[in-house]
Amino acid sequence: SLALTKLSSLFKIIKAAVVNKSTVSKPTENPLAAPITKFEATEATPGHINLKWEDVEDASDYKLLWDKGDGQQSSLFQQITASTDGKNEYTVDKASSGGIMGSQAIMKNGGTFHFKVSYKSIKTKQESEMSQAFEVKVHP
Repeated sequence: SLALTKLSSLFKIIKAAVVNKSTVSKPTENPLAAPITKFEATEATPGHINLKWEDVEDASDYKLLWDKGDGQQSSLFQQITASTDGKNEYTVDKASSGGIMGSQAIMKNGGTFHFKVSYKSIKTKQESEMSQAFEVKVHP
């Protein structure tokens, strides 16, 4: 029973250490909020792509990246918008795509685009993990 008593007091020490660690941990050690996993294109035409993703309760805003699909060797994701005004949807059109959507090339050949989304967590005030790349094919 002496061993049990020692074990029990050891657990108390470990528990106290764990509790204390979480209260003094630096914000940089906070795990990032989980990434968005549900993502869809509700419409994809040569002129515009309507994107929609799961509405995250903890999100104050969303950020969207895209790979313009211009055949570069390495996948190059660039920010298409830093804010969707808190909405869980976004339309990529001629204006927001820098003239790519609605261009002659897309009208004639279509294209394949990749998107990633993240959100700003209300709880941590930090950006979540980026979602996996979501592919959208546009047919001419």
